Amino acid sequence: MSGTQSNQIDEIVSLLQNQSPNFSHVADLVYHANKSLGHSYIEIRERLNDLKYPQRLLASRNFIEVIKALDSPQMFIESEK
Repeated sequence: MSGTQSNQIDEIVSLLQNQSPNFSHVADLVYHANKSLGHSYIEIRERLNDLKYPQRLLASRNFIEVIKALDSPQMFIESEK
């Protein structure tokens, strides 16, 4: 993984630890972090496993919401303007 991709994953994991992250924003970051969503998911999962409880639980729950957002066609037609 390149340094830029690693920084993007670091940012994503940091945002996932917030109480109320903007799921659409994090989903955009996940989508653009790598050319493969599967690869991004694996990298994020590995980073989440390094977190201590309760941050790991919070971040994992938030990551599930991000995955749901990515699975929704709404994500690609929503606009924050």
